[in-house]
Amino acid sequence: MRRDGKNKYACMNKNLLSIILSVCSVIGIVLFVKIGTEEGIYLINKANNILYILLLPILIKGWKQVLKKTKMRDLPFGSILALIYSFALILGAQLDYVGTVAWSVSTTAKIIFLAIAILLGILCVFDYLDEADIYNQEKSVEKGKVKRKIFFVVFVLWGFTFLALFPGVYGYDAPNQILQGLGETPLTSHHPIIHTGFLGGCVKIGEELFGSMELGLGIYSLLQMTFMCYVVTEISTFVWKKTGNRKLLYGTIFFFIFLPIHPVLAVSATKDVIFAGIFVLTFLKVLEMVENPNSFCRNKKKIIEYIILIVFLCLFRNNGLYVMLFVLPFLLFFMGKYRKQMLTFTILAIVIFMIVQKSLFAVFDVEKGNGLREMLSIPCQQIARTYTNNPGSFSEKDKEILFELFPEDTFDTYSYRPMISDSIKIYLDTEELKKNPTKYVGLYVQQGFKNPKSYVEGAMINCLALWYPNKFYQDTRQYHPYLEVKMINAKDYSDSYYELKRKSLLPFYCNWLEDVFLNAKWQRIPIISSMFTVGTYTMLFVLWCILILKRKLYQYIVPASMIAGLLITIMLGPVSLVRYGYPLIMCAPILVMYLFVKRNTKYNV
Repeated sequence: MRRDGKNKYACMNKNLLSIILSVCSVIGIVLFVKIGTEEGIYLINKANNILYILLLPILIKGWKQVLKKTKMRDLPFGSILALIYSFALILGAQLDYVGTVAWSVSTTAKIIFLAIAILLGILCVFDYLDEADIYNQEKSVEKGKVKRKIFFVVFVLWGFTFLALFPGVYGYDAPNQILQGLGETPLTSHHPIIHTGFLGGCVKIGEELFGSMELGLGIYSLLQMTFMCYVVTEISTFVWKKTGNRKLLYGTIFFFIFLPIHPVLAVSATKDVIFAGIFVLTFLKVLEMVENPNSFCRNKKKIIEYIILIVFLCLFRNNGLYVMLFVLPFLLFFMGKYRKQMLTFTILAIVIFMIVQKSLFAVFDVEKGNGLREMLSIPCQQIARTYTNNPGSFSEKDKEILFELFPEDTFDTYSYRPMISDSIKIYLDTEELKKNPTKYVGLYVQQGFKNPKSYVEGAMINCLALWYPNKFYQDTRQYHPYLEVKMINAKDYSDSYYELKRKSLLPFYCNWLEDVFLNAKWQRIPIISSMFTVGTYTMLFVLWCILILKRKLYQYIVPASMIAGLLITIMLGPVSLVRYGYPLIMCAPILVMYLFVKRNTKYNV
């Protein structure tokens, strides 16, 4: 009887707890939905909406089930993850809609209440991932045959986008790079010269052999698309090889075929695309390295491939070097007895890159860009935000020092360009800064202590699109569109730029793509819309990292550091665009597969 009474009492406590947690979850959802909305615009924004009453019993049932099955060791990890997600959603919404964060007890309460609602979903995900077994060890992997089929399907279906947008997407930095690639303006290190040469070379071939620059751009787009199809094939066969799971394989292929971001970027004349492809290939190599270091270190072919990939990763985008430098300490601490070899291979690759780059700079007489200005993107935004919002915190002496670096009228641009530092940092007098750095650093530090809120918000809003999953597009505060799809009118930017025209072979599909991206129509579709924002994939990466720690799979901290290094370099950059985060988006199917990895998982090799 006493045991029955005890069980009954425990059951009543769980029921009561589930009701309390459910009510808190509903409150958190209500408070989040109402952020940034005007009263009376949408019925769902009303707290007394009947939908929330209908939601309550569903949440109660969900919490009852979770409380029965949840392991105590899951709660700390789930809670941390829920708080991170809630933090990103609440603060991101405030910055996106209002432009500032209400650092208050109310905001803290919103984060906690929403975290409770998110925790329910996270614990359900944890339970599903712990129970699921996706690995088919008995499945024979016909690697070559699978590769050919995947490549053919992706190439053909992406081909429709190539035909629709022919000769490609002429935008971003392409007009400037083509001038450099054709030798009409000096080469600069602002753009990777290997990409500039590749793009300019293709355009020159088109002009000289066929009398058409457009056809030259088409050659470039076709070659780049072919390379990206190869990368997608490598990702898909990697998933297939490791799991033998057809659902994961088809899901991966579906992700790359039907999410229009991929084929549009595949034919876009920007360095970020090839860099993304090389990043993923390097990421796959690092995964191979940590899973079977002994075999990797004995395989000369894999070592050479690893070194070559790192060299090209650094050559195709300046932040590639910083990503690999960030990885080095993690190789030291998490590769055990193989750390010496892995460090040697990685450092050797970095040294080779430096030699190659220096040689290329010397041979082609490359002008060095202003790297200092790029490095100071975030400090420029922080000081601009502080002066714009609180000029009274600057004494007359402070203003004199500040205006030695920036013309006074340049700060007017911050109010409508808080998400991109270009309009501020372009006016930074780096030569003056170099003369007396102590004086200017002193001003920066002093204002940081006076205005910590402004500094934190200045940094957060500059990279908002990177970590906020619900980022709204189109956003004029970023200056750039979500993705460039149309051919830009180059003469609007410079009379020296070549004007390339679109010659679409599938005009109806071209019009549809332009409509989808230029009017951000994908935002109207629930769930699907989340796949278009970089913040979603950042949160996926956070989930992966939490699971690595939860399952004590510490060797995977090394590949995780690659993505972390990428995200950090973007956060410190001038703006967070979708194309900058594209390497992370491409890694998504790999991260999803590794969510199912347990400590005792055995891979197909």
